[in-house]
Order: sequence, then C-alpha cells, then structure tokens
Amino acid sequence: MAVLLGGLVLRRGTLATLGLALLGAGYGISLAGRDLDPAAPLFAGGLVATAELAFWALEPGAAVRIGRAATGRRALAAAAVVLGAILSGALLLAAVYEPLRGGAALGVAGIAAVAAIVAVGVVLARSLRDGVG
Repeated sequence: MAVLLGGLVLRRGTLATLGLALLGAGYGISLAGRDLDPAAPLFAGGLVATAELAFWALEPGAAVRIGRAATGRRALAAAAVVLGAILSGALLLAAVYEPLRGGAALGVAGIAAVAAIVAVGVVLARSLRDGVG
C-alpha cells in the first residue's frame, strides 16, 4: 500500500503499478496453503477499482476540472469494468470450486468467465491506450 501511495504522491505510474502488483501478490501469498477464498472476486474488483482510480488520478489532466458528462461517462465505464471483474471472478471461482460435479453448465460458465476476463483485459488495455476509463 505504501508503494502505491508513494507512486500517487510522486505521480509515478511505475511505482503505482508496482504497488498494485504487490497488493495482488500479497493477497495471493496470504492464500498459500488455504482453500479457495470465496471473497476473492470482491478483492479482484477492489483491486481493479483501486487501479482505475489511481491511474485516473495520475493522468496529466487530472488536476484540470472535467465536465460532468465526461466524468460521469468515465465513472460509469470504470464501474462497469469493476463489476465485470467481480462477475468474471465469481464465475471463474464457481467453475474451479466444484470441477467434478459441475457438468456441462459449469463448464460453459468457466468458459464464459475466461471470456469475460479477456474482455475486461481488452477494456483496460483500450482505456490505457485511449486515456479513457
């Protein structure tokens, strides 16, 4: 958290990215030797929300007041990405939690979760490229 905060204070995207990676790694390490965490999708959504807000704050025009419509659209897009991360994480968790008794429906849910994760990745990549969250 300190590295992320340092990246925000110093306005360095590399440090913020490292801080986010360390948060994710710390969570992963905390799960070592334990069963699946049912709250993992919420952690993923929180991490995505933190990343969206952090990089929104680091943009060159962040200090400039943006019109309400643009801010609203961006907030809505960020919320959709966060919700997508939570839903895809929940689907993926469901798919791996009961692999033997899930049948075809759970297999389809797993494929949908992977597709949703890829879609969230594409949206994030486009938002970084275009500067829109």
